[in-house]
Amino acid sequence: MRRGKKTCMTLATAALLGLLGTGAAFSAQYDTVYYGGKIYTMSEKEELKDLDPARAKIVDVVAVKDGVIVYAGDRAGIDLEQATNKIDLKGKTMLPGFADGHGHAHMKAMQDLYQVFLGSAPLGSMTSIADYQEALRPACANAPEEGVVGAGYDDTLISDMRHPTWMDIEAVSECAGKRVHLSHMSGHVAVASKALLLEGNGTDGPVMNADGSPTELAKNTAGVEVKDGKVTGVLYEGAAIGLVA
Repeated sequence: MRRGKKTCMTLATAALLGLLGTGAAFSAQYDTVYYGGKIYTMSEKEELKDLDPARAKIVDVVAVKDGVIVYAGDRAGIDLEQATNKIDLKGKTMLPGFADGHGHAHMKAMQDLYQVFLGSAPLGSMTSIADYQEALRPACANAPEEGVVGAGYDDTLISDMRHPTWMDIEAVSECAGKRVHLSHMSGHVAVASKALLLEGNGTDGPVMNADGSPTELAKNTAGVEVKDGKVTGVLYEGAAIGLVA
């Protein structure tokens, strides 16, 4: 009987030690730890310029407890074994959670790959229409037959405080006579070069006559800007923008 009782106590003690030894999850300091990748951080105190990838704040590890980030810093400052779950990012990038109901990430990728970015600070460096012209010059010099697209210009953030026109595009010798389309950062305004205005979209006919006057199509389409009887190349909203290729 004593032997049996002793055996039962031994088993109970072993079970308890087992819980203490392998059950660190029950008293773990962290629920989840993320590591092994490039982890970008953000805070409400950071200025917009800090969102520039070249100035971004990066940490080695992020630890979460009860749904709250309790540590973000160097790998040496945390014991991974104190985490219930350890997630190795395997070199991937981790970003803070975003709640964005109207994102255009694919459009930014398209800009980076295929277009001339004409943005002003803090996203770009354009300060004038002259800057637009210089940015377009090399692209026009090597333009494919389809033409050149400039994206992200903002008339309110340049010294000229106006939209560029087809005349501004034509003034760049490398762009003269070529298809050039500039898109406003809002996506609701565009500027078409002389070639595009004379050509139109291939279906409805030209927007501008050879002397710069608007065609009947242009006169009957809302959003085609005309000043002093001449088409400027500035097109507001979808109906007008759709008149050029």
